[in-house]
Amino acid sequence: MNRIILIGNGFDKAHGMPTSYVDFLNNYYKGVTENTSNAYQSFKNEDLEVKANIPTSFRDVIDLQSVDSYQEFVRRIEILNDSKLITRNGYLNIAIDFSNNRFLGHISEEIGLKQWVDVENEYYKQLTSFNKPRRRDYLRLSIETLNNNLESIRKSLEKYLTKIEQDHSTDVAIPQIRKNIFSRFQLRDMSLPFIDVFVNDVAIKMASLREKEIFELAYDEYIKVYDNFGFNKKHIVDFSKLDLPKHILKHEIEKGGIPDYFLAPDNLLFLSFNYTHTEEKYIKPSSIVETIHIHGEINKENNSMIFGYGDESDDDYHQLEKLNDNKYLQNIKSIRYSDTDNYRKLISFLEIAPYQIFIMGHSCGTSDKTLLKAMFEHENCASIKPFFHKKSDTENNYSDIVSNISRNFKDKVLMRDRVVNKTFCEPLY
Repeated sequence: MNRIILIGNGFDKAHGMPTSYVDFLNNYYKGVTENTSNAYQSFKNEDLEVKANIPTSFRDVIDLQSVDSYQEFVRRIEILNDSKLITRNGYLNIAIDFSNNRFLGHISEEIGLKQWVDVENEYYKQLTSFNKPRRRDYLRLSIETLNNNLESIRKSLEKYLTKIEQDHSTDVAIPQIRKNIFSRFQLRDMSLPFIDVFVNDVAIKMASLREKEIFELAYDEYIKVYDNFGFNKKHIVDFSKLDLPKHILKHEIEKGGIPDYFLAPDNLLFLSFNYTHTEEKYIKPSSIVETIHIHGEINKENNSMIFGYGDESDDDYHQLEKLNDNKYLQNIKSIRYSDTDNYRKLISFLEIAPYQIFIMGHSCGTSDKTLLKAMFEHENCASIKPFFHKKSDTENNYSDIVSNISRNFKDKVLMRDRVVNKTFCEPLY
């Protein structure tokens, strides 16, 4: 049986890397305030302009030190404007102009209202607003402008993530996360139809030791990845000589009396939805370990960042297709998957053998619904185990993750059988 380590933004956050959209945007405005503070009457970049109505040095009229968010930036400008400061040139008023990137202005305001934002969901909301009644939060941008706005944000995000990854390049792996990634399979985590499948898989592994050359090759790769889990080679070989009936073998698996060699995943796939490479802290080169950055990577031309939306089951998506204008589908993830062979490699992995999914730092939200649905509902999916974020002794996001997972299942009975219950789950770190 194989295992997929499904990695999301929470994985980076667990390693102290501020890589969320809010982190990115707060850093963006920290840079804007620093540049504005040093400007005279106007600071302008490719997305926005901060400008005074009369000639003035910003440093002389407004304190922008320690500003690290859009909300604080706006608050200080509002305080200044409300004070009706009079200079020798007249009343001073400062404004932020988002005419070059109104979508950036929109998501910045969203953070102010909700303290968080999902840029990809907000993009999709704007993308599909053409067939909706008018609302204040619909920008009514042309599709060309909306896509250009998103691309500008993507470029800024790539620069930001590149620096964050460089700043954390010397960070080490977290022992608890390493332990979980390379843990043995537990029958209690398996959906009911796959318990016997796994027991048979163990029996086949035991029988394979009779082919000495095959075992030697497999064991060498196992040692590279799993460090033997405390069982030596002789113990593994001796155990394989036991002719155990299936019900006895199952009992031995449950009580932990079998060498971990037989209970370790045959193949590991690190499936990262991140653009960064934090998973590399846990990977040893081996033929049984594979990594796929399904949404691309920072600074990789042959696997560039996919930034958009991924729910083809939504009714609004079908309306987009009917427009017969490919610009509306330009940033739909399933379309962009054809840019590389990543999706094909993933589907091939799903087809090879039964697999368990470990969810580490991914919310399983609707922006990735099409892909997650393909993985979760696949006939080879034996188990889905969320590693939750522990907010306090009494609060965690296990229920939120499971609620999001459920939206990827048409068959809710199947979902309840495959998702490991909270009793057997644990925090990511």
